[in-house]
Amino acid sequence: LINTNERGRRKIKVLHIVCAILFIIASALAAVVFTNYDDWKTAQIEDELYNTNAIAKGNLDYIAELREELLSHGGDADKFDSYVLNEVKNSFVNSIGSDNSTKLYAYRNYLLDNGYTQDMITQELIINSSTAYRFQEAVRAGNENEAVTQLSYLRDAGIEYEDANQLYKDAFR
Repeated sequence: LINTNERGRRKIKVLHIVCAILFIIASALAAVVFTNYDDWKTAQIEDELYNTNAIAKGNLDYIAELREELLSHGGDADKFDSYVLNEVKNSFVNSIGSDNSTKLYAYRNYLLDNGYTQDMITQELIINSSTAYRFQEAVRAGNENEAVTQLSYLRDAGIEYEDANQLYKDAFR
């Protein structure tokens, strides 16, 4: 009877050790799987960002959702924000002169919410836009109607009188 109990205790002890080892292995595998999942999910979100046309459509709410999801999986927010900022700046410039003022305002508000001032937007983006160039061309050509049209687009983008006046003066330089 003593031998049977001793063997039983040994079996239970061995079983406990095996279970502990299995638990450690399972925990390590789970950590690897979850780490790999976060890396995989981050890559998926970045891929979606680079391949979506949400910014071009002015759907910045979707971009904000992608950013939150990226952060929840430990993604690089600085890289994400830098890419989005550049895309928004390009989209803003490309939207000057379009009839979609809603997108233009969404881009401008994004820029204002992310460290840009109206003066920076004017100096870096509006004045260097093709719309500003078309305004100056129309002024040089004496095409008043076209100059007024292009100026109205620049005003929608946020240019102030002083900067528009400087563009007018620079048209003759």
